[in-house]
Formats: sequence, structure tokens, C-alpha cells
Amino acid sequence: MRQYTLFLCFLLCAFTFSFALEVSENSQNLVISTSKLKITIEKNPWRMSVHNQAGKLLTTEGDPRQGGNPPAPPTTPWAYYLDERPFSPLTYRVDRTTRIWELGQEIAPGETFRVNKVVEWTEENGVVSLICSTTELDDLSVIHMKVNIHFPKEHVFHLKASLSKSKGVWNFSETFANTGTESFFALGQHFDQANCRGFVRGMQPEYSPQSKSTHNKTHVLVPFYMSSEDFGVFSPIRRRGYFDMGASFSDLSRFAFDSDYLEFFFISDSDPKKVCQEYMAMTGLPPVYPQWVFAPHQWRNVIGFEDEIYDDMKEMRHHNLPGSVIWIDNPWQTDYNNFKIDPKQFPDPSRLFQDMQARGYKVAFWSSEFVNENSAQYADAWSKRYFLAFDKQDKEAFLMPWANGYGAPVDFHKAEVRSWWQEKINSCMEIGISGWKLDYGEIEDGVTAFRLPYLQDPGFKFYSNGKKIVDVGSYRMDYHRTFNEVIQKKYDGNGFLICRTGAFGDQVNNPCIWPGDLDNDFSFHKDGIVGGLPAAIAGGISVSLSGFPYYGSDIGGFKKGTPTKESLIRWTQFAALSPVMQLGGGGNHRPWDMETFDQETLDIYRKYSRLHTDLFPYLYTYVHESGRTGLPIMRALFMHYPKDYQASQENFEYMFGDNLLVAPVYQEARERKVYLPEGQWVDYWNQKVYQGPTQFIYQAPLDTLPLFVKKGSIIPLADPEIDTLAPATDPSVVTWEQKKDHLRLQVYPSEFCQFTLYDGSRFEAEEQGNTIVLRSNSKEQRRFSWTVYPEGNKTVSRVELGSITLKKFTSSKSFTKAVQGWYQEEGNSSFQVKVASSKVAGDVRVTLDD
Repeated sequence: MRQYTLFLCFLLCAFTFSFALEVSENSQNLVISTSKLKITIEKNPWRMSVHNQAGKLLTTEGDPRQGGNPPAPPTTPWAYYLDERPFSPLTYRVDRTTRIWELGQEIAPGETFRVNKVVEWTEENGVVSLICSTTELDDLSVIHMKVNIHFPKEHVFHLKASLSKSKGVWNFSETFANTGTESFFALGQHFDQANCRGFVRGMQPEYSPQSKSTHNKTHVLVPFYMSSEDFGVFSPIRRRGYFDMGASFSDLSRFAFDSDYLEFFFISDSDPKKVCQEYMAMTGLPPVYPQWVFAPHQWRNVIGFEDEIYDDMKEMRHHNLPGSVIWIDNPWQTDYNNFKIDPKQFPDPSRLFQDMQARGYKVAFWSSEFVNENSAQYADAWSKRYFLAFDKQDKEAFLMPWANGYGAPVDFHKAEVRSWWQEKINSCMEIGISGWKLDYGEIEDGVTAFRLPYLQDPGFKFYSNGKKIVDVGSYRMDYHRTFNEVIQKKYDGNGFLICRTGAFGDQVNNPCIWPGDLDNDFSFHKDGIVGGLPAAIAGGISVSLSGFPYYGSDIGGFKKGTPTKESLIRWTQFAALSPVMQLGGGGNHRPWDMETFDQETLDIYRKYSRLHTDLFPYLYTYVHESGRTGLPIMRALFMHYPKDYQASQENFEYMFGDNLLVAPVYQEARERKVYLPEGQWVDYWNQKVYQGPTQFIYQAPLDTLPLFVKKGSIIPLADPEIDTLAPATDPSVVTWEQKKDHLRLQVYPSEFCQFTLYDGSRFEAEEQGNTIVLRSNSKEQRRFSWTVYPEGNKTVSRVELGSITLKKFTSSKSFTKAVQGWYQEEGNSSFQVKVASSKVAGDVRVTLDD
């Protein structure tokens, strides 16, 4: 028996670590371990198991099997459904007869082989290298598999498997066993549900004849998942691939790529939030977008004339509807993507944009990656080979149909093309554009994946400089980077992008996703139907867990035109508790239009657009946390309650930050089933307390969003008069800057609760018998309004600020005008306290009587 102990110290993913790594061997097993993880490899035949520091088996490679029964298409993509689907440890497939002659034996194209036994191993500089035979041939002089394992951290290992002769190898996969109750989250944006168990998730767009766009809606591609069994897996491979999460076999999970090697990071932690943070540290943290991004946005599908923008601004401000962004959507140019503003629509754009900014609105434009073949700029651009090509010889541009005719995708892989495009972008930025809505971007290698014996290389092929684009996701990243570089140079972080597509690592350019063209109703994602509000909710949760923290769907959807009153209202409620709230879509989505909607619709939209704006201090705290740690803002209940099986099954509930649980009504109903995990939860609207875990039917009239506060929370709110989070010069418009010195703090007391604001200000509340102590330590001069919701029938008898006894007010009207004091409505246990402007105001002591 050999045993080695060493200190590991190397650089990986910008981290440097030093810790003990132990490698030991006996006749059956090789064991590699740190203080946090233990990898056991059975040597003949190969089989790997992983345990954590407590000895819990996290996972083991699954037993060899083939086929299985995944759900039928389109839930499972056709190419994967028809594939042989080999399940076994570190498996590869061949499809070229050149390998037959090398081995001196006949091997059929498509045949499957896997790692067989460990022949020898070495350790050097903390990397354990294993030479293994394969089931293809035991003669290592012909072919062998090399497996490298090393640890960037004690609880993270990286495995890479490759072949000594990889010619003809086209696919590599790994299979893990899973438990009957194991759940899986992330893997990009999905419109059916956030929990991926029982689904096949593709890593590329695929042909879907039922869809209007003729491909499935794989907008965001992320080969990373988190398991409820205390680990996560990230495979940094940009190739066509699939993650089969217990779909073909309920006890097996498999990920496979069209690649001649396989690598993945295995992250062990019982806290899914920490697993997510490790993944984000590897791939890049999102920028912190400016404050004004997080007030409501508004847009029309088509703007005929600038008068419509003026009308919308007038109506929104007249009806006391807050907002900071107006998008000018497609069309706005004289020709698609020539970036020249149409003078018929906008005779004086400089004046228009100045007027918009005066009223507190930032301006954003729509764009895409296509230049139409009938465009005036097309011939010159193609003569310079500025488009993706159809062939290796660059003889023909890749013309493809899109929503506005036939166009060629701009080749953003080329630096000179990006510079050409950025000159066009700059021409708009110079006249006051602050952001861009980037449509499309689904230019990938093969719209169907996995070569089948009778279909050797299906799907579209795009060429750049004579080379086929095979890195899935790379095009959309360069597309978004082209715009982001201009924004950063022009505004130094004070601009934004909202995009339809993304890939792992793209969050550094594009942290904000909108889900594209959803239906305008309550339909679920299924055969030929993208889905409406349920799809928006599922898409928001799944994409947020996949590394894109800022999400906003079109209120009321896009497809099918004007939504019903109920659809617009229920979508408004969901959007208010989304990072980005944006109103617009196909048809009329303007709640102030009384010919289409009614006063109730307008009143409810105002209520929730106000709620979204009120929550800005709370929301922006989690925006900063995302920029610092990578954690999402919308979180599946699983992230906070990973051992609660029922919580993992709730696909239409989520946490919004740490303290708010949101259960949107996603069907035409006045009630919905709500699940609350362990702990105490307070109804935001009536302060009723629920003891979790519990499941019940919640009565939700049309104006009510089921919203719950975790007991022991402090929720910071902005001043209720704010109209915009952007600057404004119109004296009738109330800005954040004018009112940022006023902070409202809602307190749901327990023994001790606290909240640290994005600027470092800290607020605390502490129960001491019949006394509640309120503390503020602010980084800025602020005045505070505390609203406290104690449990039970409590009456305030005295409120003291240091040595000062604060005045009691007997009417709400007089209290509203006061600078300092307190008020409690008769018969109501909640009470309000105002403290005059200061940084450290001292303790506010509230004495209560039963």
C-alpha cells in the first residue's frame, strides 16, 4: 500500500489555495481526499464515488445501461429521443472508420466505449493523473484514457478525461446515480418548471416545427446544475450537449457533449447558495446596474410617431405611475440595423430625448444581429465579409429568415466587424441613448444536436473566417459584448442591456434577461406553445439560478396581442416582485387606456408599480449582493430550504431576496395553493402569521398578490412619493435624489432582526420582553419612519429616543405632517415611529402593554 501526503498550492480560476491532499491505494481502490471531500475510485472496472467530510455519499457513477424512456418530444428534443443514449461512467462514442484501421479490428460508427480499469497513476503538484484502459481495447500502446483530478478548493474538484488518440471521437459523457427524491436546479432558462428532475435539458437551440421560430426556446445555455444532495456540477464545455436529469432512467443523471474530451467541476456544499457562488466565481460576476434600471419600464410594440411617447409620458405621470425607462422598440430606423433614426417617426430625436430625460425617463433602443439582404448597406458589408458565411470558402452569406425578412447575421467574432458595429451604436449613444434591448442571438452550431448513424452532421453550420462555429454560446456572447463595450466606455457603468439570449460567462456583459415573446395568457409551456404567465415565472426562477440575476418579462406577454384584464393584472403582480418590472408587448398594454381596460386595472397597476418602486432599497441591496457574490435575487425555495422536499416541488413560488416569499396567481382564479416552509411567515397585506411548514388555499382577489414576509425581517422602503429613480429637471417630477434621505422600515420583530442596506447602513430591531428596541446606523443623513408589526394584541404606552420621550399623535393626518413622534391606530397592534434626520439616531425604545 502506498500513501502520499502533500500540500496543494496552485492557481485555478483566479484562486490560490494551500491545503493537504492525501492519495492512498490498495488492491481494489484509489482514494483521493482533502478535509472536505473524498473520491474513491474502484480500479477494475472503474467506478468513482464522492463523499463529503461527514462521510455522506454525495454521488456515485451509475451502472452501465442504454436507452431508457424519456418523456416524448417535444418535452425531450427529437435528436436525443432517437439517440441510443449510453449511460455509464466516462463514456465516449466513435463515428469515423479511420479508427477501424488504427485498431486492426472492425468498429461500427456510433459504437460506444467507456473507461475500464486503472492501469497506473501518478501525482505531481497536486494533480492526480490516471492512465486507464477502455472497453475499446486494453492495449495501451494503441489507445488509453487519461483522467486528471485536482482540487482548486478543498470542497471542489476538477476532472478532465481525454483519449490518447481521439480522432473519430465525437461524443463524451458522464453518468451519476441519483436518489428517488433528488432535485436539480439551474441548467439555463426553462419555461416549463425550475426543477429539472425528469427532464432533458439541451445546451443548444433545436429544430421544433411547432414553434413559430422553428426552434425550441433555448435562450440561455448554462451547463451547471445544483443538486439537493449537497453538490453542484459545472462542465465548462461550449459544445452541443444534453443533461438528462433522471428522464431516461429515474435513478440516473447523465450529461454529454459533442466533444472528444470531458471535463467538469464538482462543488460540494450543503448550502445551495454557496454552490451557486462557487460557480459564479468561476465564470464571472455580473455588473451592478444603475439605480434607474430598477424602477418600472414601459414600451410599445410599434411607435408610429413621437406623439405616442409624449402621450405615454403624460399619462403615466398624470396617473401617478412611477417609472424610469422607456424603450423605443422595433421599428425606429430607416432600415434595419443601419442605426439611423427614422425622421418620419422622430422628426427631432434630440429634443424628444431631452424631454424624456427632463421627465425622469432614460431611453433604450431595440436592436438585433441581422442586416437584411435588401438593405442599402448589405452589398458593401458582404464585400468586406462582415457576415457569417454559409460555406468554408466565404462565397455565400448565411441568409436566414427572421421576423423582418431575410437577413445575414453580423459576424461579431471578428474584431473589425465589432468596431464597425460599435461606430453605429455610438451614433445613437451620442444623442442620449442609455440602454439597448438586444433581440435574437440564437446562432449556434447545429440546430439539432447529436450525430445519428443515418444523419451524420445535422443542423445549420455557420462559418467565420472559413472556420465552422462550434462553440455553442460564443456568438451570442460576442454579440452582447459588442454593445456592452460601448456602454461601458460611454457611461462607465451607467447604462444597461436587456437581452433575450445568454450563455455561461455572458453575465459579465449581459446580466439582464427578458424571456422573449411569451403568450399573452395563462397557458403552460407545451407542444407548440411557448406559454404565458406560468412560463414567465418558471423562466425567471430558472434563469436566475443559472447566473443571470436581473430578469423582467413583458407584462401581459407579447404574442396574440392585447392581453385580457386579468392577465395584465396577474402579470403586473408577478413583475412587481421581479428584479426588472417592464410594461409592454404586442397589442395594447397600457392600463390607463380606458377604451381597452378600466379604472380597476389602472388602480391595481398603480398599486404594484408603486410597490416595486417602494421596494427599491430592498431590491438594490440584493443587486449589490449579486454583483459581489453572484447570488440571484429570485430564488427557488430550494435555495433556502434544500432539505425540504415539498419546497423543491413548488415551481411557481420563489424567494425574493432573503425575506420575501412570492406565490403569484398564475391561472384565472381568485385563489391558489400556497406552501410555506419551516418558520413563521407574515402575510404582507393583513399581517396574519402562519407557522410553517404548511400548505393551504390562499384567497387572492384580483387586487391581491400572495406575498409573505419571513418573521424576523426588516424591509426597507423608499419614500412613497418618488416618481423616478433617474434624474429629472421637470419640477413636477419627484426623484430618488430628492427623497433618498427618507427611509421607511417595516419591522416584523423576533428576538433579534437586522438588515444591512446596499450602502452599508445597518438597521436592527430587538424584542426585550415588552420592549422593542429599534436601532439605525446610517451611512448617510436620513430621517426614518418605522412601522412595526408585533404579534398579538399590543398597545404602545411610551416611545423614547435616548432620553427624549417622543410625542404621541392621535390622528393619522397629524402624524403624517409631523417630523418626529409615534402613532398607533386604536384596535391595531401595529404602530409607527418617526425619527428626525440624523445618521446615528440612538436607540428607539418602545414600551408595550398587553
